[in-house]
Amino acid sequence: MLKNFKIGSRLSFGFGLIMLLMMIVGGYSLQLINSLHSQMNTLITENMAQVEQAHQINDNLNVIARALRNIIIDDSMQEQSSQLQRIATSRKTIADILEKLDKSIVKGSEDGILLKKVIDLRAIYVKDTELYMELIKEWKTETAKKKLLNEVRTSQRNYMEAVGEFVTLQTKQAEELGKQAANASRTAMMIISTLLAVALILSIFLTIVIIRSITTPVGKASALAEAMAGGDFTAKLDIDQKDEIGVMAKSLNSMVEQLGAMIRDIVINAGSLTSSSNDLASVSKQLSSAAQDTADQSSSVAAATEEMSVNIQYQRRWSSPHATSTWSPPPPRK
Repeated sequence: MLKNFKIGSRLSFGFGLIMLLMMIVGGYSLQLINSLHSQMNTLITENMAQVEQAHQINDNLNVIARALRNIIIDDSMQEQSSQLQRIATSRKTIADILEKLDKSIVKGSEDGILLKKVIDLRAIYVKDTELYMELIKEWKTETAKKKLLNEVRTSQRNYMEAVGEFVTLQTKQAEELGKQAANASRTAMMIISTLLAVALILSIFLTIVIIRSITTPVGKASALAEAMAGGDFTAKLDIDQKDEIGVMAKSLNSMVEQLGAMIRDIVINAGSLTSSSNDLASVSKQLSSAAQDTADQSSSVAAATEEMSVNIQYQRRWSSPHATSTWSPPPPRK
């Protein structure tokens, strides 16, 4: 598939795919981190805050209990006024905390049901303490003591037990949320590591595929060039690609074919030229032989002519009246 893409498009595709994998890994990692942050934020801003608020209720409840006891121990007006002020302050603090909790906790949930129980028991406790303080103001000390040791103590114990249950529940929920956050953190690390490993493997695989899709045909082209350098013009590139390398392969195949045809024509023409040269050499040899024969014949004719000339001169001398018998003809030419 990749071999049908241009080299630039192929590289862009590979780089884009790697970037996409990195974006997927990064996006999923951010999502996991955001989820973990949300859980930690819930743990810190809600559960732990609610645990702290529940402890504040318990602390202020203890302040009220001590103040109720101190009122009956020290019946001076100044001490009673001081203790009543402490009770009022602690009550207001508890009321504010319960109001915040009532707004933040979902109605009908486990902690919502338990919070309602705390609020209901607080109302009973407040009512009993109000009656107790009325008895103190009326100087009915003995009746107030009985009220404190019976109704007030009972409602206070029930109230404090409900607050304790609420604290225990909030602590348990905080611990569970902390465990969930820890598990989510480990899971996120595993998932992110796995995604990174997969992305790395895919990136390496894609890189190898793209590199081989470029280097393999280039290697074939180099081998073809070496074959041409060695005089082999019959080889061809078997590259079926539509990119720049495919175009180059077609051009090289066409060039090899044309060069092969040209060389074959040269070889054929060289053979014809060799045959013509041989024929010309044979003709030249024949001409040389004929020329030699002609030269030999010319020499014979010249000798005969010379001999004839001598004979003519001899005949002239013998036919002359002044000829003597002492003259002899020259010897014949060899």
